[in-house]
Amino acid sequence: MSSYLYFIVDAAEKDLITFCLSYSSLKIDLKPRKNLLLALIALFAVFSLVAAAAGLYYFSVPTEVETTVTLWAFKHTGRYDCVAELKPNSLYNRTSLRPEEGIFYSRIIDRINVVFTYVFDSSLPATGTVDYNVSVVVSTKSWKKVLNTTSATYDLKDAKSFSTTHSFNISKFGDLVYSIDKETGIFSYEYNVTISHAINVKAASDAGSVNEVFTPSLDFIVKSRSESGDVIVPEGVNHARSGGVTRQQKIVLGSLFGIYRWQYRYLSILGFAVAFSIFVYLARWYRKTYPKAREKPIKDLVKPYRGIISDSLGSMRVKGEIVITMTSLEDLVKVSDNLGKPIVHTRRDKTHTYYLYDGTVRYEFNKDEVLKP
Repeated sequence: MSSYLYFIVDAAEKDLITFCLSYSSLKIDLKPRKNLLLALIALFAVFSLVAAAAGLYYFSVPTEVETTVTLWAFKHTGRYDCVAELKPNSLYNRTSLRPEEGIFYSRIIDRINVVFTYVFDSSLPATGTVDYNVSVVVSTKSWKKVLNTTSATYDLKDAKSFSTTHSFNISKFGDLVYSIDKETGIFSYEYNVTISHAINVKAASDAGSVNEVFTPSLDFIVKSRSESGDVIVPEGVNHARSGGVTRQQKIVLGSLFGIYRWQYRYLSILGFAVAFSIFVYLARWYRKTYPKAREKPIKDLVKPYRGIISDSLGSMRVKGEIVITMTSLEDLVKVSDNLGKPIVHTRRDKTHTYYLYDGTVRYEFNKDEVLKP
């Protein structure tokens, strides 16, 4: 039994030794392909440049903007609706006239009726009061006279609008202007009748409170002896102004794929660090795997040809010679073999010159001294 076990162990030892010897004889080439390695180096160089460019871009643009958010929007609207009552006339076949229907000729107008309507439009439910003051003013280029003023207040809870009605006898205004001109020695060919509304809105909502002043007005420009005749020109029929309660809010800017700009800043830094690290690693691996071929020192370069090269203290020159410079010592040796000529070696500073002559033709090879690593 013991002899049998000894036989098995001995056979196993022999097999193990045989395997180790065969494995050690294997040549495993782990050297990567040169073109593949160069392609990877170029690829990660491009990745590094792209990441650097992305970083420069995202660090040069803002990551957030400040915008105005409207919490409460409202609008003031005022409209003057004018209707002129006409005297019997031959021009218009009607008893009343609006500004868009024809020219107001003062000689055929008996009265002008004006209805002013104000509306407060709000995007949110609002409470508060509206105070308004109405004034009628007659003026020329030289003087102004306030005829009357009225004021009132209403609650925004009850209504969001109000209306006022006015009726004017233009001939009475003309009499007033004539009387004042006579007193002042001024003759006015033109005067204005102005209806003004000074509206003060004090309102509040869930978004805040406001104290707004809205001042629409309507001018009746009365012209005498103008190119258009004796006319009344109404100006300023429609008025509107918007307002609101706002808040400044910062918004973080997004970019591609729903990633914010500030996140791209750090992603570009990380991408550059990773890509550039791999680029440096591959470049060092390439230099280690495929080192640059070193030039042989002169001593090693000349060693195989010492039998056909003679050293000289100076260089011989032939008058009218033609110099042919060889690219390598091997080429010069070939010429020497073909012509059966010896090669002469001279040295000047660090430059070694090898040459031979065939008549007046000089074949030479120059080589600078290279230190052996």
